[in-house]
Amino acid sequence: MCTWPSLPSRLSVTKKCSSIEQKEESRGNEAYVASIKEYRTRIETELSKICDGILKLLDSHLVPSATAAESKVFYLKMKGDYHRYLLAAYRELCQSIVVGCLDVHQFTFYSLIVNP
Repeated sequence: MCTWPSLPSRLSVTKKCSSIEQKEESRGNEAYVASIKEYRTRIETELSKICDGILKLLDSHLVPSATAAESKVFYLKMKGDYHRYLLAAYRELCQSIVVGCLDVHQFTFYSLIVNP
């Protein structure tokens, strides 16, 4: 299992890939965009596996076995950190899901209320 030092580099790579992807899309370089998306997806998958493994370990062993309050707080804070790393990696996906949901709700509202 990978350790903490590999996470920041993976997060940095996903951010850089997203930035390059947007620039190449604006230039119309579809071949580059496809390869960048593939690479970014691979890095996000690795990041997700690392975080999921650590979160499972925290949930199944570390948090339940923590007897001292200080230890329990440490593990719970760690759990929050790893959820934050997942959110950072999948931020664009989350934003597109929220936008999609809002579009559906607005369309439904318009269809039912404004234009019955």
